[in-house]
Amino acid sequence: MKRIECQCETLAGDLDGVGVDICGSGPVTANYTGGHVLDDDDALCYIIHNGDNIPLASNPDEPTFSYQPANMTYGQTYFICAVAGNDNGSGCVNANDPCYSISNICSEVRFHEIPTAAISGGGTVCVGETIDLTFTMTGVPPFVIEYEDVAAGATFMEVTDQNVHTITLTPVDGTTYNLVSLQDA
Repeated sequence: MKRIECQCETLAGDLDGVGVDICGSGPVTANYTGGHVLDDDDALCYIIHNGDNIPLASNPDEPTFSYQPANMTYGQTYFICAVAGNDNGSGCVNANDPCYSISNICSEVRFHEIPTAAISGGGTVCVGETIDLTFTMTGVPPFVIEYEDVAAGATFMEVTDQNVHTITLTPVDGTTYNLVSLQDA
């Protein structure tokens, strides 16, 4: 019996390789530049993986993905790639196809948790007494906290590398303190 070997012509093509950092859960869309070659039973689809080429999710239509808390971690680098090969029946690619192809150039993406802050403390104080305001944050330090003294019509900025930050104030009149903004790394 004579063995016949065929060349695989299937190519997934490439993405532009531009990295994306996005606050929140997305979605994020990478830029597919083309270059795919498919045979009659092939499909082209997109995957996101953590560097091991094993899909965390796939999309048969476009290179668009959102953060998935069940299998992703904020701040970690992921890769959006095109893949091509025999259709697995769901419009994406059978990774066991001997002609399976993955992009040579993929796009990196990092999802970053949207920082949050709460302000607590306060109460009634007499002139000359002090009061503690505590800011409790989520996100990635360092944090830049902007708050306002409503009565004075002034805003102030604090920078901290802690998730809980307390400041001591000595108000001269009755006032309210409001959190204006929060920025994290």
